[in-house]
Amino acid sequence: MRILVVDDSIMMRRVISQEFEGPDYEVFQAVDGREALEKIKLTKPDLITLDVDMPVMDGFETAKNIYDNPDLYKSSTGEKIPIIFITANDTIDGRSKGFAVGAAEFITKPFLTGEVASIANALIKPDIITHISWIKFKGIYFQVIVIDDGLLITW
Repeated sequence: MRILVVDDSIMMRRVISQEFEGPDYEVFQAVDGREALEKIKLTKPDLITLDVDMPVMDGFETAKNIYDNPDLYKSSTGEKIPIIFITANDTIDGRSKGFAVGAAEFITKPFLTGEVASIANALIKPDIITHISWIKFKGIYFQVIVIDDGLLITW
């Protein structure tokens, strides 16, 4: 699986890239939206992680540019490339804007080890999801996803 990690922080690019260590992944990095658009042309990723707040071109504008251009939004397999926004600025308005430009998922920084890879695998290989449900605990709704006998809880 080819992953493009886009974040202006070198530390976050490293942390996110570590989620995809192993022989099943090939990871590429970009520091902003403009560089991401160039890397997409060269690498044809199967999934993109995208920070929201970046210089030059923010994540929302980058996603819009990707999905408005048929030469960019197709992965190496010809499928639409899913975008996961990974941001410290996770708001309802931000999520609405992100989903409006085509985001597949949002993850809030800081995230749990394994969370990004689990969500990425669920998007790329949906057949590995064995169960999805919502639970309410202390007034907060959590999404429970069982992936190949592993458990991922999001909210």
